[in-house]
Amino acid sequence: MSAPTSVRITAHELGIPGTSSVEVGYSAPYADFVEGGTRKMAGRHFLSRPLDALLPEALPETAQEAYQEGVGVRGSLLAAGQELLSASLPLVPVQTGRLKASAYVRIRRAVYRG
Repeated sequence: MSAPTSVRITAHELGIPGTSSVEVGYSAPYADFVEGGTRKMAGRHFLSRPLDALLPEALPETAQEAYQEGVGVRGSLLAAGQELLSASLPLVPVQTGRLKASAYVRIRRAVYRG
């Protein structure tokens, strides 16, 4: 079985302060296979397609607007992550309801080792 599939977007990529990132993913054991394996579901990459479409403008706008509204870095990261998750869910194959149910958004704090 493949590992779960996810993407991370840093606060820097979203144009907000901080070193944390937001992780959006699917934890079902076969998520990676469906996302990018040999069965590419007719090119319907449910995470990479929305990420490529939304990261240049929409996700940073969402995060920056949330930050300006005073929700802080964490709230801004979550807002962008939820937007990406919402865009990816319709692309998940219907016959894999368990895969849709495994969707998550979480904040990852930067870890410095020194």
